[in-house]
Amino acid sequence: MTSTAPERFKMETNFEGLIKLLAEHLYSEPDVFVRELVQNASDSIVRRRRAEPDLAGRIEIKADPSTRTLRFRDNGLGMDRRDIREFLSVIGSSGTGTTRRELTGQGGAALELIGQFGIGMRSAFVVAERVVVRTRKVGEPRGFAWHNSGSVDCELYADAKEEVGTEIIVSVAPNYAFLLEESRLREVVVRYCEFIQFPVSVNGRGPVNAVEAPWHRAAWPSDEARAAGYEDFLNRRYPDLILDVIPVEVSGEYEARGALFISDRSLPDINTAGTVDIYVRRMLIRAGDDSLLPPWAKFVRGVIDTPDLCPTAAREQVQRTHPSFAHIQRRLGDCIVERLAYLAEFEPAKFERINRWHHYHLKGMAFHHEEFFERVVDLLLFETNRGMMSLARYVAEAAARTTEGRETPLYYFAYRGAATQFYRLAEARDLLVINAGYTFEEELLRKYAGRHAGRVRLERLDATDDPGLFGRLSESEQEQFRQLELDMEGHLLRSGAEEVRVQVRRFEPEDLPAVIIETAESEAERKLESRLTALALTDAFDDLAREALEQSRRRPRRLSLNASNPLVLRLLAEDRRNPLVREVMLGVYHSALLYSHNLLTPSNAEAVHGHLVRLCSMSLADGEALLRYRPEDEELDLVG
Repeated sequence: MTSTAPERFKMETNFEGLIKLLAEHLYSEPDVFVRELVQNASDSIVRRRRAEPDLAGRIEIKADPSTRTLRFRDNGLGMDRRDIREFLSVIGSSGTGTTRRELTGQGGAALELIGQFGIGMRSAFVVAERVVVRTRKVGEPRGFAWHNSGSVDCELYADAKEEVGTEIIVSVAPNYAFLLEESRLREVVVRYCEFIQFPVSVNGRGPVNAVEAPWHRAAWPSDEARAAGYEDFLNRRYPDLILDVIPVEVSGEYEARGALFISDRSLPDINTAGTVDIYVRRMLIRAGDDSLLPPWAKFVRGVIDTPDLCPTAAREQVQRTHPSFAHIQRRLGDCIVERLAYLAEFEPAKFERINRWHHYHLKGMAFHHEEFFERVVDLLLFETNRGMMSLARYVAEAAARTTEGRETPLYYFAYRGAATQFYRLAEARDLLVINAGYTFEEELLRKYAGRHAGRVRLERLDATDDPGLFGRLSESEQEQFRQLELDMEGHLLRSGAEEVRVQVRRFEPEDLPAVIIETAESEAERKLESRLTALALTDAFDDLAREALEQSRRRPRRLSLNASNPLVLRLLAEDRRNPLVREVMLGVYHSALLYSHNLLTPSNAEAVHGHLVRLCSMSLADGEALLRYRPEDEELDLVG
């Protein structure tokens, strides 16, 4: 077998194709070159200020529609012949990147530099037919000019530029002439360069940029002024109603500053993400980024400015694999949780408002994200029969009512429509009870109890026949009430009510005649019915689901009569064949439905209305005669 020596050769570069690739495919928007050229100007001024710290940097943009040219001028360091050949004529070579390496470890100057890849100026060829760079470096006796039309050929020659600094002249292609409009230029500068530390003017008017955000200020006269400054900044920037402002000061290995806020914006679903505008060294890299905030912070928006996130080459994204990304994301989460904890302790009214506005996402994220659960679950507010209460406070108060050494019961019900009924039951027994009827609340309580097994236990009031709440009767009492149970069941069935099983218990308060307790079967029935009305199902599945629903409807509902209630005792003593007494029995059932109005379906509501009208008519017509009713009268009428 013969062997062939490997052939060695250098890869060839199609320079003009590379320029076109960088210009047309690296950047998503044609106006991004404005950001790149302003960034170059800013970096040049920063480099000059190393030797002249008191230099007042300035950046000027002038548009001339008649010649289709844009001019970018700065009073930065400038370039000499060697700089032009090294940095303008070699793709990937960056004067800023070189200077940053030189300045690393020498204070904050390196952090003020923006560029790093040496390709930003090539973005001008997205819109340019030709680019001319006129420049003069500090200390040099003359300037130079460099011409390029996006090809391998460029020109370099001496120029009569008098002032130190750089002027870039972009000859705009006809199809991009709209970028020469002053209003459009001002909009682009504000979008990308709002916080560039040097004033930027457009056609002699400006500065267009704000220059400083609240977090750039070294000092504030008071904490109140600082809070007002941050809130004013966010109010001017966002249309949202701001529920709370969270200043960001992240220091240490990686740094970040900015302003977050909890928005009033309605979030459509659990998959929504919180968003921030990311600035790297004061330059906008990505607006509305949905990856930097922790995934649970869905109700948070804002602005983050950092020197440490690493942009991609096009500076339209940040590199998520860089260690700074995870560090800053974690610290932003810390800032949000710390602020929520502060509000919970010192501004409870505002914290309650945030809980009410975003309870779905706060509790949903606590349920789905372990880290968020561990940090905020004790702070979350739940509605109780004693008002809004954090879970930590509920457990503390419930524990104080519990015999030492026993598990603390967490009483709750899962249907907020049943609040009136179960609040009364709880108050009568001096119990604290949670209304866990909102989305994720029951799941969150189960998760909490699971994490604290042996210390707390769940007690669901609307799906239990707990003897602690619903006392059992003696055998003799059971026999005494048995016929009442049967009579009520029969009359409810004849009246068209869904099948009901009647049982007599003894519970407080005494003036509550009856309650309806949800069984697992009837709960499943209502959940299935709600899903059938919410989902568009295939015909086959729809038929199966409705058949299952009809089967479940045959399961009885449980009505508990109160053996201590005067009305129930009166029904026990009355002749239950009397039409008015029968209407009263039906009324007791309907009152329980009204107390637990989550069970009040349209058909039930119609039945309750009809019964009330009928009862009123009967009472007005001949109430006394009905009360004097005797069975033999009915028999005589039949004979006659």
